Amino acid sequence: MKDSNDPALAAQRRRNLWLGLALFGFVVLVGVSTAIRLQDAALTDDNSFYFNGSMSVPAVSETVLELVE
Repeated sequence: MKDSNDPALAAQRRRNLWLGLALFGFVVLVGVSTAIRLQDAALTDDNSFYFNGSMSVPAVSETVLELVE
């Protein structure tokens, strides 16, 4: 077992701490951005997906039909 005063072990713990903090920050960033997107979404009965874009369902269906023909 390594000595608790080993500089390599201390450096490894320091790197692990910073890596954990960076991972936690990324998770918080993704959560906040998702919450902001959901606040701006139109979640009504006709919109089953939270994306509030300009593409309509009939336009997508017509495009798919054109590609199939």
